[in-house]
Amino acid sequence: MIDDRICAVVPTYNRKELLTNCLKSILNGTVSPKTIIVVDNASTDGTKEHIESLFSQEIEQGRIVYVRLEENMGGAGGFAAGLKKGMEMDVDYFWLMDDDSEPTEDALLELIKRADPETCLVPLITTDRNKGELFPLGIRINNEFRIFHQLITDIPTNCVLEAPAAPFIGILIPKKVVKTIGFPRTDYFIWCDDIEYFYRI
Repeated sequence: MIDDRICAVVPTYNRKELLTNCLKSILNGTVSPKTIIVVDNASTDGTKEHIESLFSQEIEQGRIVYVRLEENMGGAGGFAAGLKKGMEMDVDYFWLMDDDSEPTEDALLELIKRADPETCLVPLITTDRNKGELFPLGIRINNEFRIFHQLITDIPTNCVLEAPAAPFIGILIPKKVVKTIGFPRTDYFIWCDDIEYFYRI
């Protein structure tokens, strides 16, 4: 099922195989976005041709919109360019993620269940594919502030928790919020652009 309210934004740079897995995961979800904006940060690995060959039907239908930047602007510049493009579209939410993200089948469905025009939602990371330390996530549980660094196993299901900051890994942002606060700062390039943006939110 396609949700006409949602536009996904995925920046990429020389990671066409990871991008392929990301796009397949988004498109194969129980619910998938109306549009996926792929922002290519001037890749030199044939990303454009690769995506056009694998997703020609989705591109023709307008499900995937490919945007190529003239230079590598980093993740920050990619998200900024994608959001600017998305603001021209008739959607209500933006689903932002890095090109190495692989959302689960029901990821967007679960976010939509909790969505409202005033609130940004971030899915808790529940994969242990990468055994290294994840971005620390601070949340409140029963008025107690806790920091999680590894696989999160003791969070109750079907709940919404307050997070002071979160990375661009599947965050769902209302268009109304982007209109209010603007776009990610491109001068951050790739480090802490998401944290700075989250504090502004």
